[in-house]
Amino acid sequence: MDQSVKAIVFSLGGKLVDYAFNRITVRGGDTVEDRIAQINKVIESLPADTEELTETSTIAPETANEPPVLSNPRVASSVDSKKPSETPTTAETAQKAVKSTPRYSVSTEETISYQRKELSKELMLLEKHLQQKCKIAGKPCDCCEKHPTVIEALAQETLGMNGDPLFDEVAHWAIKVSPLTTEAASASGKYDKRYTELAVEARGLRKRIMGTDHNNSEVTNGEPGAN
Repeated sequence: MDQSVKAIVFSLGGKLVDYAFNRITVRGGDTVEDRIAQINKVIESLPADTEELTETSTIAPETANEPPVLSNPRVASSVDSKKPSETPTTAETAQKAVKSTPRYSVSTEETISYQRKELSKELMLLEKHLQQKCKIAGKPCDCCEKHPTVIEALAQETLGMNGDPLFDEVAHWAIKVSPLTTEAASASGKYDKRYTELAVEARGLRKRIMGTDHNNSEVTNGEPGAN
């Protein structure tokens, strides 16, 4: 009986109740209500200004089968405040996960800007090789051959992003130029004059792609192989 009453007292908490419990007279026939009444009597006999023991007040006796409750609303509120927090809903958990997930997505504008720069690089390299008639040290090489394919792919990819007809024009230009940039075409000598013209066209397309050609001139409408 002593241990069960003490467990109830400790579960309610507070120095005052603990203090009173240690000062009651234990009798063999006491019920839980008897013990609680003794505790309340000790508490009521204490000075009102007992600073260390004013955290809780008296205990209200209940039936023998039910634990006592605190008669002090302030303490009861304190006990209630210790209830475990509600479990977050699935939606709340998902929302927190989205907020904590880093975002690495690139905008369409950033991607198109990247595409323009890459196209500009390829056109610049092809322009240089065309000025040299697709030769190194005067000997035919395949240095020109790879660039039209890359230019075509980049232009078609960018066209799908913004629908700008300029990229369609660049893609078709690269397709027409491609047969003239092979090692065999360079070795034939048939396109030496045309290479110079194509270099100028490559430069014009590059400047238009980067927005630095205010004349907005277009490439030659004739076949790339025309003299």
